[in-house]
Amino acid sequence: DRTSRIEVSLFGEAYDEYRTVLVKDAVLLIEGEITVDSYSGTDKLKVRGNSVVDITQCRARYGKHIEIDCDEQQLRERPLKAFGELLTAHKSSVKMPVALKYSRIDASALL
Repeated sequence: DRTSRIEVSLFGEAYDEYRTVLVKDAVLLIEGEITVDSYSGTDKLKVRGNSVVDITQCRARYGKHIEIDCDEQQLRERPLKAFGELLTAHKSSVKMPVALKYSRIDASALL
C-alpha cells in the first residue's frame, strides 16, 4: 500500500513460538495471510503471521554468500591480513561463505 507499514498479528501457538524474536527495530521475515481489515472501516491490509524468522536466520537459510566489493586501492590501503582480521572480528555463529569481488583496471574476479 506504499505506506511501508502493515499491521501484523500473531495468535496462540505462533505467538508463543516466536515471542523471543519479536523485539523492537528487529528486521524480520514474516510469513502469513494477508487480509483486508473491513471491521475497522478503513479497509487497510493486515497480516496474520504464521512464522517469523530474524535476519540472521534468513541469511543462513536463503543466502548463498556474503559478497564484499573491493578494488586495488582499497586493498593497498588495508592489506589482506588486516582484512582477514576484520572479518574474524565480525564473525557470526551463522556459517556463511564470504566472496570477495575484487577489481582493478585490467581485471576483476569473484574469489
